[in-house]
Amino acid sequence: MFNRIRVVTMLMMVLGVFALLQLVSGGLLFSSLQHNQQGFVISNELRQQQSELTSTWDLMLQTRINLSRSAARMMMDASNQQSSAKTDLLQNAKTTLAQAAAHYTTFKNMTPLPAMAEASASVDEKYQRYQAALTELIQFLDNGNMDAYFAQPTQGMQNALGEALGNYAQVSENLYRQTFDQSAHDYRFAQWQLGILAIVLVLILIVVWYGIRQALLNPLARVIAHIREIASGDLTKTLTVSGRNEIGELAGTVDHMQRSLTDTVTQVREGSDAIIPAPAKLPPVIPTSLPVPNSRPPLWKRRQPAWNN
Repeated sequence: MFNRIRVVTMLMMVLGVFALLQLVSGGLLFSSLQHNQQGFVISNELRQQQSELTSTWDLMLQTRINLSRSAARMMMDASNQQSSAKTDLLQNAKTTLAQAAAHYTTFKNMTPLPAMAEASASVDEKYQRYQAALTELIQFLDNGNMDAYFAQPTQGMQNALGEALGNYAQVSENLYRQTFDQSAHDYRFAQWQLGILAIVLVLILIVVWYGIRQALLNPLARVIAHIREIASGDLTKTLTVSGRNEIGELAGTVDHMQRSLTDTVTQVREGSDAIIPAPAKLPPVIPTSLPVPNSRPPLWKRRQPAWNN
């Protein structure tokens, strides 16, 4: 299968797979970061809203305390309705009530989360009633109307607002816990994603390495070994590399070169055989034992008579 794929095409496929893997991992990472960002936003909004409500509640309680102390001073000194102590306490009550209204306005300017809408509506209703009651108490003390002051059921309104704030805090805590659990779940999911991506990456590397060996390294090694055999003078071996990629084309070129070289060597051998003739037949050798006609005796025999004389 890998021999039918060109090397350049295989490299482009590998780059495409790695790019796709990078996009997938980047998308999963962005999704995880987005969920965490949403969790941070929700936690921050809950913290700010809870902080403003807590400040509002504390200041309204301080207002109620100042009003009670001012009323007690008025009861103790009924002849002096405009004493400085009573006036200072009443002024402090007006100041703290105004500060409570400012904090509650900041709370109202924040868009409530969908899960907190019902609790926010309940708090708003109880706050408006309790704030109006405190405003009336201030007016009663300003006018010295103690009967109306003690006749107003302020404590029930305060208790109702306290219950609404407690319910709001409970819903806020539940939502914060859900956000925290979701963040922890996203973290564990991100760990699983990282592990799966690591496994996929290892598998891709194994497949790529196997493909490179089958399509490039092993065929190229056979081609190089065959070229070395040709260089050593062995033209009898046959190169068996199949495929339609670059290595297959290289193997075909080497095989064509081998056939051309074999034809050239064959032609040279045939030409040399045609140029060099066969060795001529030599005549038979005359045996030395036969008498040679007209042979003369050796020189020493011819000179022997002279020596004897």
